[in-house]
Amino acid sequence: MLRFQLPFVEYSGPPRWILWPTWAWRVVAPHPRPRTLNLFQRAVMGLCRAGRQRAEVIGAALHLDKQLAAHILTELAGNGWLDHLGVPTKAGLDALEDDESEPLDEQTVGWVFTDPFTGELWPRFHREELPHAEFELNAARHPVLLSGSVGNPFRDDAFAVSPRAGEPLHSQRPRAEDVLKAVRLHRKHHSWEEEPVASDAPLVRRISFVFDKPTPHFLAARAWRDHRGDWHMDDPFGMGDSPRLRRWVEERFQVQPALRDRLASIVVGAPDSEDLRTLTTQAEWDVETRLTVAIRTRGVLCERLVAMQRALLEAGLDASPADKWDDVAVKAQKAAERLLQDICLARPTRPRLSRDVAMNEALIQALAAAAGFHTPLPPSLTRVRAGKVEHALQSGSGSLRPLLILALLGTSGLPEHPFIHAARAAPDLLHRLNALATLRDEAAHESSNRLRASQAPQGRTELIRQGVETVYLAVQHLPST
Repeated sequence: MLRFQLPFVEYSGPPRWILWPTWAWRVVAPHPRPRTLNLFQRAVMGLCRAGRQRAEVIGAALHLDKQLAAHILTELAGNGWLDHLGVPTKAGLDALEDDESEPLDEQTVGWVFTDPFTGELWPRFHREELPHAEFELNAARHPVLLSGSVGNPFRDDAFAVSPRAGEPLHSQRPRAEDVLKAVRLHRKHHSWEEEPVASDAPLVRRISFVFDKPTPHFLAARAWRDHRGDWHMDDPFGMGDSPRLRRWVEERFQVQPALRDRLASIVVGAPDSEDLRTLTTQAEWDVETRLTVAIRTRGVLCERLVAMQRALLEAGLDASPADKWDDVAVKAQKAAERLLQDICLARPTRPRLSRDVAMNEALIQALAAAAGFHTPLPPSLTRVRAGKVEHALQSGSGSLRPLLILALLGTSGLPEHPFIHAARAAPDLLHRLNALATLRDEAAHESSNRLRASQAPQGRTELIRQGVETVYLAVQHLPST
């Protein structure tokens, strides 16, 4: 494994180390040798060596203005390469001889690196020996990075990000033109004066590979959290912050849950924090843990779920008022409503309800049983007014119970409807969603205050937690498409 020197940063709490895989490619890069003399100086020195030291003669021979020729003569004399008569000194002759005899290009042997998961090139050229890290294995056979001195050693536990069994990797040799772009990006990242690490990147014009096969390595990379609550991944080559690696790490969370666990304290921060930003980050983390990072693709639904989870975290704080649990119930129903809106919009249907309440109730019970849900359904669900269902259809919105009925009406003749799939995994889902609607009604209406006051606080809190679990269950088994 490789451990490059990283810059000093002020972080909040201890950092976390991961080992990120990479392919290292050995290359040869010819680059221009720095010249002692520039083009005009070399031409003027050659004429002076031939005995033509006057400015007007040099200007005519080189098609230069006389004053420019005089300026170059003065510059060469100032550098000690011409004497006061314009005759080359020994130092001048040596500089001219070296400039004429040395090859124009020098060869630099170095390393470039590609990512095995994406095939992308790191914008890095390393011309020295690779900095192999000292490490040991702990009792659990996990790597521990070693640094510091013998008398004052530092040990940093690290998590190795390894490919999954059978996972395809990008091991093809990069194109030479892509390597040149990567080297130029390395040079562009820092100026030569500001950052010594950039001196590793020569000004190259072409690349040749020493071997056709790369060498596999792990790169030691540091994850840390700043005092503002943001988290960062350092560039493993010491080039500062790396949004690229952070993006790769976040993508890896979905396929490697152990990596999520390893970086949870960095990404989320203090679990008991009352800071709204930290709570939001924790809520996002919790939602993605339950539903995978694919939930991000579901737009507004994801926002509703994060709001629900954040309200749940806020309600669980020691200083949170009891009525905060009502907010959890309201936000949970909003998330469920958004889920059902997505389903209904993806599968529009005409409601077949009539003004006959008994006939409607029989139809709803029959559709629920046919889909595979537990029946009978409670009257609070089967006796939803037909006008509310019609409004949900026309507006694309509505409260939870009308949306449930509208979606249930769409199951007739559609064996692939999400409700039919959900019924196989959670046959009591309609009962649970109806119970969530009841909790929300109690939380939102003043007329239910007396009822809520008569309930044991712990019992109601548990019911609301169950309502949140119902929402997660519904999202898991009710895809929008």
